[in-house]
Amino acid sequence: TRTVRDAAVTLNAIAGHDARDATSSRRPVPDYVPSTPASIRGVRVGMPENYYLEGLDPEVEAAVRAMFRTAEQLGAQVIPVRVPDIDALNAVAVVILAAEASAALEPYLARRDEIGDEVRLRFDQGRFIAATDYINAQRIRRLFVEEFAELWKRVDCLFTPTTPTPAPKIGENTIAIAGVETDARVATTRFMRAINALGSPALSMPCGFSRSGLPLSLQILGAPFDEQRLLSIGAALEDATDFHKRRP
Repeated sequence: TRTVRDAAVTLNAIAGHDARDATSSRRPVPDYVPSTPASIRGVRVGMPENYYLEGLDPEVEAAVRAMFRTAEQLGAQVIPVRVPDIDALNAVAVVILAAEASAALEPYLARRDEIGDEVRLRFDQGRFIAATDYINAQRIRRLFVEEFAELWKRVDCLFTPTTPTPAPKIGENTIAIAGVETDARVATTRFMRAINALGSPALSMPCGFSRSGLPLSLQILGAPFDEQRLLSIGAALEDATDFHKRRP
């Protein structure tokens, strides 16, 4: 969406229990649209001391750190924290994603020619994951959920980059981070993949531009079902900046 509040309006429309989806939550749905102006005074913002602010493009790091300062100026409290082993959680998430996506696509096996090459590859990979690997990945995932539950007692949200670099060019399969060439897809999803496995909400919003004019992005992470707070935090930052009004 163009703005945080537009995202909140959209969430209002799609949130809530779906009778056709037994896994959807039956929790009451609040009005997600933040007040105008929104406030983050007193909000505890976690600043990761490990993983999320490591191995970044310098322009991304500078833009994200500037958002911590903006939050402090708006009355938030920035608290340094150490996050659990995100690389390990990413590995767990890959196993669960491949297995569950493959199971979800099973009814469409006869229509393989209608599925894109990359998705079809993931589908096939998931079918070769052993049941024991999937069960063990779920067991480890639950341990991470418990670790993050302890973290959410100390902070209300985490600020991280959404991606470690500005957007790669179309068709660019590798990107350089700190002089090291790495797979573009792996690099640009490593800050987001694990959060899907946790069931935690995440908000991604503009936080600046590179020297070449490409957009840079802040990711705000929160506890499960805390979307209302995340949207309010994002709206307060958006009210204090003009990145969403500028074009790449």
